[in-house]
Amino acid sequence: MPTKKTTTPIRKSPKPSAKEGNTATFQAELLDVATQKKDTFELSSKVFGQPINKQLLAQYMHVYLTNQRQGTVRAKTRSEVVGSTRKIYRQKGTGGARHGARKAPIFVGGGVSHGPRPRTFDLKINSKVVKKALYMALSDKVTVKKLYVLKEASKIKPKTKDMMDVLKSFGLNNAKSTLIICGEGANNVVLASRNIHNVILKNVKFVNAYDIVRAQTVLVDTESIQFLQS
Repeated sequence: MPTKKTTTPIRKSPKPSAKEGNTATFQAELLDVATQKKDTFELSSKVFGQPINKQLLAQYMHVYLTNQRQGTVRAKTRSEVVGSTRKIYRQKGTGGARHGARKAPIFVGGGVSHGPRPRTFDLKINSKVVKKALYMALSDKVTVKKLYVLKEASKIKPKTKDMMDVLKSFGLNNAKSTLIICGEGANNVVLASRNIHNVILKNVKFVNAYDIVRAQTVLVDTESIQFLQS
């Protein structure tokens, strides 16, 4: 008998009902730093409830990573290599090919033929696509329950030990990589987290979809949530 083929379902963000419209909310775990207790935090579907478009995310990733290339590599041609231009041996009678200088590409220390030159790898992408990709990445983390909201983050002392204690108290210290998104007023969080090897810090104004996708867990303070939803 032929076996029935099974397919893995594609993970999609839940869609709000018609009654809810654009005002539907999604929930994330709220981590209260002051009391070290967990609660739930409501998130707007406009930012954290977007359906996942893999093609759009892949397009953004390709453009973002390509734009990180500097394109500053440069190889010297035979006209740029330092060396003598005297004829290395007589024209005829040696049994070898005729040559006029040691700077030819076939000699060790000579120039490079068709080598790399400075160039730009910049690709353009629509700003709306960039914003959409960010919302999709955040929505995906909410769907898999890997996005947490930090309450009272300003009460964290600027000490690495205190930040490690906060992560341990909520069971997040063993994450392969943790992205902390904070606002301008969370300077203590930056000072307390910058020496932790598996923690990546990003200001909410400069965070992008690539940072969110590559992180295993994402922590966002309440100030940054308000900025994203505004």
